[in-house]
Amino acid sequence: MRQQYARNLEELERKEDYLLDLAADQGRSKEKLRVKIDGIRAERSEIESTSATCRTAARRWP
Repeated sequence: MRQQYARNLEELERKEDYLLDLAADQGRSKEKLRVKIDGIRAERSEIESTSATCRTAARRWP
């Protein structure tokens, strides 16, 4: 499960980097890209939170 979270986070990082590169391009809609980047960051935060919860629960498991 930990590996899946790590892969998901890596994929989100690549997507965010790509969108940030597009945002640097003058011909792109900044608002549209900002919405997508915010979505990626929210998804990353959710994955990190879930991962932390799983780690905490695993430590309490006898």
